[in-house]
Amino acid sequence: MRLSAELRQAGARVGMTLAQVRAICPQLIHLPYEPAKDLRALEALGRWMMRFSPVVALDPPEGLLLEVGGCERVFGGLDVLLARVDQTLRKLGLP
Repeated sequence: MRLSAELRQAGARVGMTLAQVRAICPQLIHLPYEPAKDLRALEALGRWMMRFSPVVALDPPEGLLLEVGGCERVFGGLDVLLARVDQTLRKLGLP
């Protein structure tokens, strides 16, 4: 079972049954966990994020690492670069 940050904040934890988690969070959307699909999606996101840095590394199951040393000058500063990455991820529906 994988839990979102929102569910963890609501009090859900790994090991609880689906019924227990639904009691805490009735609006829960339950999807099957498909790690191979998740990895493919992470790889695709990593390739797409190369628009911000030529060095992108996967940190499965849900992480990406971008080496931005030197890239901040291209974007007008580190704050601008981070804001653009955040804005882009939000447009994709990723927190």
